[in-house]
Parts: sequence; structure tokens; C-alpha cells
Amino acid sequence: MIYTVTFSPALDYVVSLASFQEGVINRTTSEVVSAGGKGINVSKVLANLNTRSVAVGFLAGFTGKYIEQNLRSSGIETNFIYLEGSSRINVKITSPKETAINGMGPYINRFDIDNLFSLLGSCHDGDIVVFSGKMPSILDSELLRKHLGILKNKGVDFAFDTEDKILLDALEFNPLLVKPNVNELKLLFDVDIDTEEDLIACARKLKDGGARNVIVTMGGKGAYLLTDVSDSTYLIKAPQGETKNTVGAGDSLLAGFLHRYELTHDPIDSTIYGIACGSASAFSENLATLDEVEALYAELKH
Repeated sequence: MIYTVTFSPALDYVVSLASFQEGVINRTTSEVVSAGGKGINVSKVLANLNTRSVAVGFLAGFTGKYIEQNLRSSGIETNFIYLEGSSRINVKITSPKETAINGMGPYINRFDIDNLFSLLGSCHDGDIVVFSGKMPSILDSELLRKHLGILKNKGVDFAFDTEDKILLDALEFNPLLVKPNVNELKLLFDVDIDTEEDLIACARKLKDGGARNVIVTMGGKGAYLLTDVSDSTYLIKAPQGETKNTVGAGDSLLAGFLHRYELTHDPIDSTIYGIACGSASAFSENLATLDEVEALYAELKH
């Protein structure tokens, strides 16, 4: 089973405007309300690929209840911990220029973190826990390493998609996958990445630190893969297409990799499938569907 952890899920309120002006009343031309958050996006795409997952994390208030109801209505299993306050609302304005206003989530303390990892204690050998998005500041190195060690001893595997430097402390637990984009890689190591050599050198630090597979995403250019099944570095190019929406594309790549890896245990093939999945989301107004992914995967494998 795959468990996706979203520490601060959001209710995404996406509105379209013909134009946006400050200081006046703006009228929308369309509106969409849905559950959001990087881990939640992973669960949504996994569901589209007919792969089960359990979405876990922290929710609060009426917005939290809506988020959970939205996921369950989509056939996604949930196991959230409710806190005081309200889950955040993210407002995304689509007009000639895109604008986003991200809200604040409920306060998370160390006791809450312990409860979340106790919940994950029901995981079994072979399960994968996915940590996506920003981690709470209260989750320090000591706390993370303690809980990851407990899960690792149960045979649980990990995937990480976060820019937080605490990720570097998780490498000793040999995660299945670490998936930064180029900007996140810069933030992790406090370096400029100006060349292909710079990028590969930073990715190799993650692999040498313990990650079994490292995928560095580069948007429409594709991704680099470093894997422990080979000493080679693989550049896998993305398919050509019209980009309509990049929100969730990286999460879709992660979901596609995990879906395929459960079937094949082949990281190279799984990365190709993941890129097909990320591209399918980027080429659509919505998250990738199975038919869209399979068509692009066949194109990339040709």
C-alpha cells in the first residue's frame, strides 16, 4: 500500500477572470473548488491509474471536512488527524497573469507529529510512505530520524518530494526515491546550478547519501535519473505538447513512477512512465488520466 503524507492540505479555490484589477470588484468567469496539496495530488493521480493509496496528514475545521469528503467521493482512502483551527484555503486566480494566495494551515506541535507517525505505525513490510511538500518546522532532524527508523525496521519504504533540508537527514534510511526539481536542488545545497554537470553533481550527492533513485525534474525538458541499478546517468526527455497547466505535474510524475514501480520494480521504465504521467497533467486542465498517460508512455517507449 502507498501512503501519501500531506502535512498541510488545502482547499484550492481556482477562479478564472477575463482580467484582474486591484482595488475594484472582479467577476469570475469560472470557479473550481477541490482538495489540494502535493501528497493529495499524488493520491488523486494514483486513483486515476487504478492504484490504491491512503491519504494521511492533518486537517481542521469545515475546510478540513470538505477536503476529506472530496477525496472520499473520488474513491481515495483517507486517515487524517483533526486539529484545532481550519485547514488552509488557497486562492488561485487565472487571468492573463496567474496569481496565487496561499493560506495558513493549523498549528502543528510535536505531539501531533508523534500521533501522525503512530498512525503510520500500521504500515507493513513493502508499504511505501510518500512525503510531499513543505514539512512543519517542528519536525526537526531528531524527531524525523527517530520515526523513520521505527518505520524502516518494519520494512517500510519512503519517497520524498520536498525542498526542506531535513531531507538530507532522511537519506541514511535509503529511500526508494528522492524527486527534487532544479530549484529545489539549489535550495537543498545552497548552490547555483548553471550547467548539466552542476545538476548531476548535486543529484549524485543525494544518491551517494543513500537515496536509491534520484529524479531531478526539469519541466518540459524531461528529467535526469540516477539509480542504484546502474552507474549511468539517464536523461529522459519529455514528450512534445501544449502546456496548459503545470500545477500537479511533478506530483503526477511521482505518482506515475510509484504506480509503475509496483508493477515492474524497474526504475528506468518507471521514470519513463512517470514523465508520461507528468506530461499528461501538464497538457491537460486537470490531473492525468490513465488513457492520456498510456498514450504518452507508448510514444516515449517507441
